[in-house]
Amino acid sequence: SGDIGLIMARRLTLEGAEVVGVFELLPHVNGLSRNLVQCVHDFEIPLHLSTTVIGIHGRERVERVTVAPVGADLRPIVEQAWDVPCDTVLISVGLIPENELTRHLRVRMDPMTSGPVVSSAMETSRDGVFACGNVVHIHDLVDFVSEEASVAGRHAARSALGIAPAADNVRLLPGANVAYCVPHSVSTEREHVVYLRVRRRFERCTLRLCRPDGTVVYERSLRYAIPAETVNLRLRPVALQQFHGDALLVEVTHR
Repeated sequence: SGDIGLIMARRLTLEGAEVVGVFELLPHVNGLSRNLVQCVHDFEIPLHLSTTVIGIHGRERVERVTVAPVGADLRPIVEQAWDVPCDTVLISVGLIPENELTRHLRVRMDPMTSGPVVSSAMETSRDGVFACGNVVHIHDLVDFVSEEASVAGRHAARSALGIAPAADNVRLLPGANVAYCVPHSVSTEREHVVYLRVRRRFERCTLRLCRPDGTVVYERSLRYAIPAETVNLRLRPVALQQFHGDALLVEVTHR
């Protein structure tokens, strides 16, 4: 139930196919809320959460699939499985950054994003090599790609003129309930936009920047946060004026 899967469910319906169901292993949808509404709810396509396909059957072509609910451990509960007649199975497996060139350059990589580690100037661990967009991490909105591209382009141009980006002095580390954050470092003297994704769904939560000892340096209330949507934080120097360490944890917790 990622964005591509939700959009394809609608497209198949518009092309005349009957979509008998969207089955998602996790207990929440992995796509944007607007795609859930516009692609599934508006077209009355059945959505089954915490459910997965455990068998595909047919001779010469697909005739039916077997689906089953999953438990908290995401393992299928086989005794509750049922068959769904169909002639086509569309598997939506998500996206990963395309980084063969990046690996060839031997820049430092983030195993969580599968993209390069970047500074606030979007510069990789190799001097003069900049990255942005889905190479760094998968985006849900092109607006964020454009913002990153503007930062990377500006600093790449300055680098080409022999002007090195100003050094960062604070590392950003994913803390409680945060899968990753980009960029991986910032400066206490400049304004930055930090992008992050949470590991699970939250309603009425708090985004915090904390010292490793738990001391809160900055916090902001959020109406909600879901894994499918990037949270962006505009971090201004005044927010860190009392911070003098070299690392901050980015965490999201219930209020």
